Amino acid sequence: MGNFVLIGGSYGIGFQLAQQLVEEGNTVHIYARTIGRLVESENLIFHTHNVMEDKLDSSQITNKMDGLVYL
Repeated sequence: MGNFVLIGGSYGIGFQLAQQLVEEGNTVHIYARTIGRLVESENLIFHTHNVMEDKLDSSQITNKMDGLVYL
């Protein structure tokens, strides 16, 4: 399956998208300020990140990205 990165995604549309991608068997990396309602699993990896202050560290994504969503 695929490897996706969501910038934001612990609430709302991003949360729903993350859940759907994981249910379909994809790996999802979420970069957000808070974990919100997310429950980390083998296929859902949360990274604490503030887009206004932090530089994105993509070194934790070891496989190619199949999609990037900025919410």
